[in-house]
Amino acid sequence: MRIVWSFRLLFLCCLYFVACNAERPINNPIKNSMYFYGIGHGSDINKAKENAIRDLITNLQVTVQFQTHSITTHNNQSLESSGMQYAFFESDFKNLRGLEVERVQHKNNQTIAHVRILKSSLQAQIAQKVQIMQDSLESLLQKCDSLSLKSFRIFQSTFKQWQNNVMLLQSLTDNFSLYNQRLKAYGALAMSKPSYNLVIESPKLDSDILAIISGELNKFIVISQDAQNILRLKIIHDDSIRLYLIFEDCKGDREHSIQIDTYLTESSLKSNKNKIRLGAIIYKSILDSL
Repeated sequence: MRIVWSFRLLFLCCLYFVACNAERPINNPIKNSMYFYGIGHGSDINKAKENAIRDLITNLQVTVQFQTHSITTHNNQSLESSGMQYAFFESDFKNLRGLEVERVQHKNNQTIAHVRILKSSLQAQIAQKVQIMQDSLESLLQKCDSLSLKSFRIFQSTFKQWQNNVMLLQSLTDNFSLYNQRLKAYGALAMSKPSYNLVIESPKLDSDILAIISGELNKFIVISQDAQNILRLKIIHDDSIRLYLIFEDCKGDREHSIQIDTYLTESSLKSNKNKIRLGAIIYKSILDSL
């Protein structure tokens, strides 16, 4: 009986030795907690590396989305809580420094690449991107405390990129209070249309035309007598109605101007169809100018 148990023990020891010396599973390398990893398959090393980087980005997205949290934003003069959505693209990580190809394997005519990047290196690079974008946002607010129509569109676009990178940095550092005050302040500006004091410089203006113009302008700006920015409106009645919109910033400098040829006469605006057409012409002209 003792001999049987001795053989069993010897067999288990041999089995353990073989298992420990076997090659690691091809898709499950031993991971170091100091790194982020990605695995990619491809017909060659370049394709495999590209797919491995995509996998690393996906892993980052999952990490951030798993830690999704609510931030307080300012909307319509009331505070509300909203869950943030995260979206990272390959272009955001195109020039990552410190990306390593940990190892390359071949199986069934496929190349398998394992890539990794130090979490501290990624964190430093994301922090640098956050600072560069933050400087851009601040430069748009440097001249005036309020945004103009053109700077508003740039601010919105830059803010979205800055916000995504802040959320990633918060996740990497496990510090979800990081940049919170700026998130609230910038978020409020990004969601609030710029304000303009409308100055009408035409001696005669039909109330119906003014209502149509104001309605289309309200899709882009807030009209307020207290606004620092000024919008000068000129209407010329010749063979057809022409509009001139001159946007001035808080310092009185002309920032943007639009000339709109409507090809509509004042008498033709008795038709509801032409009123709708006038509104569409104004809207498209403003949109195309931005």
